[in-house]
Amino acid sequence: SSNSAPQEPRPDASPQPRQHGAKNFENFEGVRHNSAGPNWQCQWCSCAYAESGGRSPGPEGSGTLCGPCGSRYRAGHMGPPLRDSNGKNVCDGCSQAFPSVKGLGKHRVSCW
Repeated sequence: SSNSAPQEPRPDASPQPRQHGAKNFENFEGVRHNSAGPNWQCQWCSCAYAESGGRSPGPEGSGTLCGPCGSRYRAGHMGPPLRDSNGKNVCDGCSQAFPSVKGLGKHRVSCW
């Protein structure tokens, strides 16, 4: 003889809709859009959204820096990298120049 009562069916445990920030949403096909606008630029390196690899928080608030500059900010830097006379980003450690902040960031991992 078993003392266990029959279990009631569990209420629907379907996942809740994902919440997105005010600037992002998904359309019905699940494609992610960004309403940053065509004129958005990183506050540090001035790259456009299409070149940025996403937007990151910076000292001026959410979504003000590009991905690579956001990584610099999280690492403790308080401004964009130094640039040489040709406009390339210069490494603080060895003075090697790079055309992009992303390239500089990859280099710094092995430089320091």
